[in-house]
Order: sequence, then C-alpha cells, then structure tokens
Amino acid sequence: MTADGRALETPTDPAAAALQLDLASPELLAAADDGRFGVVSWQFPVVIAWIAIGTARVGLRLDCVGYPTEAPAGQLWDLQTNGALPLDRWPQGARAGQVFRPDWSPSNGGAPYLACDRVALRGHPDWARALGTKAWDPQKTVFDYLEQVSAALRGATVPG
Repeated sequence: MTADGRALETPTDPAAAALQLDLASPELLAAADDGRFGVVSWQFPVVIAWIAIGTARVGLRLDCVGYPTEAPAGQLWDLQTNGALPLDRWPQGARAGQVFRPDWSPSNGGAPYLACDRVALRGHPDWARALGTKAWDPQKTVFDYLEQVSAALRGATVPG
C-alpha cells in the first residue's frame, strides 16, 4: 500500500516501479503520520504532495520522469484547484523566499531553488559536487526531496 492508500500494482516502467516502492516507504508513511509532509495522489510520472507549514498545508507537484536517475522537478501546487499555486499565495518568511525565489522560480516552472530539484540542478551542474548530500543522486528518494523542501520551509507562513 502506498502513502496515499492505493494498492500496489506492478508497473512495467522501471521508473514507475521505483517511484511506487519509494511512495510506500516507511519513512514517507511516518512523515505523513507525523504531519510533516505526505502524498495526496500520484499517477506516474506525477506525484501531488503536501508540506505542512504551521497548521496549513502547501501542495507540491513533482514531475518524476526518469526517476530515480533524474531528480524530480517540483512546483508549488494549489491542492483545491489542482493547478499551479499563484505567486501571491507562495509561502513567505524564514527561508521561503530563498527556496521559492520570486526572481527565479516563476521563470523556471515554479521550481524550488534547491539541489534536489531537476530544474535547479540543470542550471547549476556544480551543485552536485559542491553541496554533497543535499544534491540529488540516484540513491535519493521522493522522501529525501520532500524532507529538504519541508526543512527549507520550516518557520515560513502561508498568506491569507
């Protein structure tokens, strides 16, 4: 069973199979139980996840094409409308503006400016060496990605 309660089926695509296993990981299930982050739904290659910010939840859409060789490509997501989260509703304060940069993220598909994100990594090939364990590598999982985003948004607030 996956984090979103779906029964496991055996996918034929190796990327889909790897993602399915990682979505059912004990670490991801524990994070959801603890109220830190979790999965709302998934249909390969897309995962819709949530990250707790205080008592609110912010959505995150992950494009997992090429997973786990390629890092997921994330963007803030509106869980009510199932669309990109408007800029005026992006998390604020703490490190939020450094991670979801108004001067960079909108022109890069809403991507977080983190070394675990495919879009950010493509623009910064040196990050893999310079940032070590924070950078995506094929041993990382969706849990690692969500954990980095969650940690980066700790202390942020959600407008209105």
